[in-house]
Amino acid sequence: MDRNTRTGVRNTVRRWFALFLMAGLFGTVAAAGASSSTARAADGAVDVYGGCMVNNKAGDLLIMIDESESLKENDPRNERVSAAKYLLERLTGFASRTKVDLQVSVAGFSHNYSEAQPWTKLDNAGRDRTNATIDSFAGDRGHGFETDYWVGLEGARKALAAHNPKGDRCQALVWITDGELDVDFRDSGEERDKYGENKPYVDGRIDNEDKARKAEVEAERQICRDGGLADQLRSSKITLFGVGLRGTGQPDYTLLKSIALGGDAGGKHCGKVTKPPGNFTEAANIDDLLFEFDKFDDPSKQRKTTESGVCQGQPCPESRHTFVLDDSIQSVHVLGNAQADQLEAYLVTPGEKEVKLEKKQVGQSSETTSGGTTINWTWQSERTVVADLTGGAGAEGWSGPWSVVFVDPTASSPDAKSRTAISISGDVYPAWPAAKETTLRSGDVHDLQLGLVNADGETVDPAKLLGQAGMNVSFEGADGQTTEIAKGLGREQITQPQKLDLTNVQPGPGNLVLTLSITTADAKTAKGAVVKGTKLEPQTVRVPVNVEAPAGFPTVAGQVNFGSHEGPAEGAQAELAVTGPGCVWLEAGGSPEIIAGPEKLGDITFASTHDSAENCLVVEEGQTASLPLTLTTTEVDNGTLNAQIKVKVAPKDQPDKAQDAPVTATADFSKPLNKLNFALALIVALILGPGIPIGLLYLMKYLTAKIPGRPLLAQEFGVEIQAGQVLRDGKPFELQPRDLTTMVPLDNGGSRTARAGSTTLNAKMGGSPFGTGHVVVDAPGRIGASSEHTRPFGKTHAAKLPLNVHNHWVLLHNPAGPAEQATVLLLVGGDAPATTRERLVDDLSSRAPEVLEGMRHQVGAVAGQQAAGGADPFGGGAPGPDNGPQPFDFGPDLPNGGQPFAGPQMQSSAPQMQSSAPQMQQSAPHWQPSAAPHDDEAGQSTHLAPAPGQQGMFQPGSYEPGQQGQAPQGQQPQGQRPQAPQPPPPGPAQGGPGNTGPANPFDFGDTPRH
Repeated sequence: MDRNTRTGVRNTVRRWFALFLMAGLFGTVAAAGASSSTARAADGAVDVYGGCMVNNKAGDLLIMIDESESLKENDPRNERVSAAKYLLERLTGFASRTKVDLQVSVAGFSHNYSEAQPWTKLDNAGRDRTNATIDSFAGDRGHGFETDYWVGLEGARKALAAHNPKGDRCQALVWITDGELDVDFRDSGEERDKYGENKPYVDGRIDNEDKARKAEVEAERQICRDGGLADQLRSSKITLFGVGLRGTGQPDYTLLKSIALGGDAGGKHCGKVTKPPGNFTEAANIDDLLFEFDKFDDPSKQRKTTESGVCQGQPCPESRHTFVLDDSIQSVHVLGNAQADQLEAYLVTPGEKEVKLEKKQVGQSSETTSGGTTINWTWQSERTVVADLTGGAGAEGWSGPWSVVFVDPTASSPDAKSRTAISISGDVYPAWPAAKETTLRSGDVHDLQLGLVNADGETVDPAKLLGQAGMNVSFEGADGQTTEIAKGLGREQITQPQKLDLTNVQPGPGNLVLTLSITTADAKTAKGAVVKGTKLEPQTVRVPVNVEAPAGFPTVAGQVNFGSHEGPAEGAQAELAVTGPGCVWLEAGGSPEIIAGPEKLGDITFASTHDSAENCLVVEEGQTASLPLTLTTTEVDNGTLNAQIKVKVAPKDQPDKAQDAPVTATADFSKPLNKLNFALALIVALILGPGIPIGLLYLMKYLTAKIPGRPLLAQEFGVEIQAGQVLRDGKPFELQPRDLTTMVPLDNGGSRTARAGSTTLNAKMGGSPFGTGHVVVDAPGRIGASSEHTRPFGKTHAAKLPLNVHNHWVLLHNPAGPAEQATVLLLVGGDAPATTRERLVDDLSSRAPEVLEGMRHQVGAVAGQQAAGGADPFGGGAPGPDNGPQPFDFGPDLPNGGQPFAGPQMQSSAPQMQSSAPQMQQSAPHWQPSAAPHDDEAGQSTHLAPAPGQQGMFQPGSYEPGQQGQAPQGQQPQGQRPQAPQPPPPGPAQGGPGNTGPANPFDFGDTPRH
């Protein structure tokens, strides 16, 4: 297929495409009319994801949207606006009802992966923010060059992994595209500059059609090989929802479907991992989409869908969609559609009152009451209406038979069909209340006390349900086998103990699957006729469990995370939690089972200092300890490694009874920049002439890498983060009238550095000549993250901000101090209205608890790991007595200490400007890094290295850090290793303060210069 044909395919989608941009939130089930097998697969994906969220109370949804040229197609009737509000409202309502911390991120993909919205809690404010973000894809974001599935999925993998470091969040990827996998060649200098010359998965330039086709083949292979990118996502427990938009071009979505479903289910083989189940949807019109998306009104429940006719001229009883309510039901959600023009819709109450759902304007909400019932409705299109009913126990006219009926007032569509999807919510969920307190052991028979709870976790008495209830219980083992425990438990039996026989079940992770079916109580019509209660669709909750070794054996955690690595893992460290009594070790020389991972990691070795029965880690009864583990790879490639290692566990002093305890080990890898190749390419470019514009790009970027000179207010606040709340002086964080009165001194033309409280804001150019610079927050002794970048940045784990730091927050933390204490730095524009400050505080309050947890995990998980030698290409080596690292320090591979632009006598005499900004009082404790800091301008989570033979970064002890985290002179802090030797003072070629030669024009290093 040539480029023009492929571009034509991308431009075939009609005006409803914009609607589908937001539809990724809910487009997770098969389109109407799909075969039963497809529908079952879809229900499985929604069921698993929704059931996980109901149990774990935490979920992530990443919406990844194709940014190809077809996005420039407009929606002239703006139907996307009303549909987006409806769809987001459904999922927001689900999160609110079930008390789930549901967070949403939005990204685009084409020739690259581009985050459009960071992780945002889906409450009312988050819904509105996500709506606005999704709207942007219908306008100014439709500029993509190609449709590179690999780039999109790899970006999504990294984003999801970064947001779930502990592996306890339920995650899903909704991936929306209107085209096939498409890699285009770059046949002009402008295209190469704008879109890059090559791809991470192929070598060399993509500068002709043949190379582009070969790149597509390799991208598909890397995604679908066993252990490839699709397997890496699924083995990380990420549910995949692929959404293909069907236009007149009829793209072939076999690959997309295969990626989403896994295995051989989609028509092509795509990986060996098939759980969690995925889903693929291909859709053609807005009304079909609305019905499919409605199933995410509560993803833990299936929808009750009915079909009927359309009344001609006036409402008629034979075409009603009837459902029965009783006092145990709190709310009802109805989505209805009919294939007729000039459509009317009515709700018929138990008293036979007809409530007309007037159609005012598409997307406009209306509300009325009938007795004690509130009815709110919106027409989402000319043929589709959604209505929500709220009432509950004791509400007048609530209990009894209700109906929805559609009418064609012109009586011109006798064969038209109507359909409804009805969700009846009673705030009742199946549960195993003692799950967190119960230890399941292989070889034992356990009594399970099950029950029902509401969204707040409060017990619901099954006997008080007015209708009928039934529960099925089963167990899914680590081997994928399902064992039925009970079936058809009635209301009186639900709370009776059930036997879980683990006699022949091997240790490992599993799921207790609880499925609840409810039928509302029978009712009578106004004329006395009995109407059978409505049988609601089953609701499933999956309770994750871990089957431990038999009694007397130690218990080990089921998962261990070795963190992120740019380059090979060279003894990367992690700790596996162990609870006694017993003995645990990892056999030397064992072979891990690689479930999925990068193709070129070379030899993969997991090891421990406790590697035999003779030197096992002994843990006493009731005690906890950590088994130290290391991961080493001889090579590196992009991707997530998911492997299973088998740790040996045995009763104390009985190593001959050892058993295997499977543990999932994970690590994230990315290829580092080839420093020598980059330096040589840049030198050649500068010599041969085209380097002139490159040099100009660097110069322009340097000149613009400044903090804007607009008025800026800053203030630091000591806070505690407890139980998911940000507390200031023991109360939820809020601003006081006297807050934010200190102005940050900034030059009118912008500043490269500025003091804000105890921190320094340093503008950085970055190593690439393209894009914009950024700001790094220098806070000695503390790690940091920000509202814009929620992970610590670089090897000093600093907070990173955009150049426009105004109206952002920064969270700083001393990892050696109390886990709940932090410092908040607010940076607010001097002209910002009160509403901006309120939004900033709301955002801080909702996101900071998780950000702090992620910061601590990221740093602690890799404490003490050995860093690869050599300096960073854009941040330089560890700063010694000189003024900071050089931006083009490419390590020892090049002459002149790795500086490609330094001649034998190149020197720097650039003076260091001292800030005269007033200092605010600093109350946050300091953390002293164990080795000299080293900024990582690539933004990778690489870490400080201990000196040879020394211990990890953070060690417990009784030493109380003094000023700047240093022990009294002449004393070594207890429990901490000696500081690494400092490098000698820089010589003339290093640009130290004593140099008197001309300044290096390419010195845009970590220490900014005015």
